[in-house]
Amino acid sequence: MIIDKSVMKEFQKHAIKFMDLVKFGDPMDETVNFGTMARQDIYEKVQAQVEEAKNIGDQMVFQKIHDNASGLYFPPTIMQSDNVDSVLRNDEVFGPVLVLIPADDEEHAVEIANSSQFGLG
Repeated sequence: MIIDKSVMKEFQKHAIKFMDLVKFGDPMDETVNFGTMARQDIYEKVQAQVEEAKNIGDQMVFQKIHDNASGLYFPPTIMQSDNVDSVLRNDEVFGPVLVLIPADDEEHAVEIANSSQFGLG
């Protein structure tokens, strides 16, 4: 998600507040927001993507660890990526990871979006 730098901190506060309210559990329970990952290999790939991003300087803004979770519960995570080479910006992440990409202004936001293989055009 591309966010204007001037509102990044405020957006992060709201995103953290939302992520902190999530409920883990049985996905058939309508009060649950997050169930387990479908397969071990998907869980491991998301975990590796987050670790790789951290290793190149992406910042973990928030991660909600669920102490009582058993199974493949990947913690809802918010990352900020300033690095154009980040795996979080260049690969699809099939897990509960929100990636925040700061932009200087609208023109810069469009430039960022277009520089991705998933971009606007």
